[in-house]
Amino acid sequence: MYLLHLTNFDHQFPQDQMLQIYGETMAGLGIMVDEQKNISIDSEPRPCKNPRAFCTPICIRDDIRFVIRPTGGQSDYQAFLHESGHAQHYGWASPALPPEFKYTGDYALTETYAFLFNHLISDSNWLASFPGIKNSVEFTRSVMLARLVTVRRYVAKLMYERQLHLGDDLSASAARFADLQTSATCFRTDPSYFLFDLDDSFYSASYLRAWAFEVSLREYLKTRFGSHWWASRRTGDFLKEIWETGDRYSADEMAAQIGIGPIRFDPLIDEFVAALK
Repeated sequence: MYLLHLTNFDHQFPQDQMLQIYGETMAGLGIMVDEQKNISIDSEPRPCKNPRAFCTPICIRDDIRFVIRPTGGQSDYQAFLHESGHAQHYGWASPALPPEFKYTGDYALTETYAFLFNHLISDSNWLASFPGIKNSVEFTRSVMLARLVTVRRYVAKLMYERQLHLGDDLSASAARFADLQTSATCFRTDPSYFLFDLDDSFYSASYLRAWAFEVSLREYLKTRFGSHWWASRRTGDFLKEIWETGDRYSADEMAAQIGIGPIRFDPLIDEFVAALK
């Protein structure tokens, strides 16, 4: 957790600027967050409030709750931007969609939109424009290393969960969990978490597919709208158009609809190699 939080960079991501930066980023896409009555942002610093940002779609698209307790730091910004992707996806879904295309879709799709904004934290152009970080080479390299550890952790989670659910003999599960996680992350993992560190319905697979799709989607946006895609209203119009379909399509179907083609992991691998070579 110490590695993933990268606390030595926290002073570059002040708590009191997070909401402003979110608003300015969305404004670049033509989305005025102050006018989005269907997306409520709860940023009050109440006692015992969990600092982790989360998004809850109470009623898609009419009542989306976006809850944060700003604390500052890059991990807080990443979590905030991630949940903003969920909020915008749900908030622009067509009201004409039947419930099954609002609430029971492919989780990899909404996670793709969340990771699209999550990734801004490692975009040197965005960092220079908003937090004002002009020399971000060391920071972006550190972020990509932490992201690689996370992706490898989820690959190990999926491998473990597949084996876990194939049978009912748990005698070797704790050791298998620890071995896979330790090998994947290079951090020693406690075997006692073998039934705690689990995701329902193989959500780990949804995360992995989303990471892969997001890289291709982001490159598509750069090619079509420029390297500062997040500052283009044309990008915003495009995103609103695909968000309007809610969860009608799976991540793979949406990739085909856009013209990206099948979801592949090679672009994700190539991005890590380029960032960390």
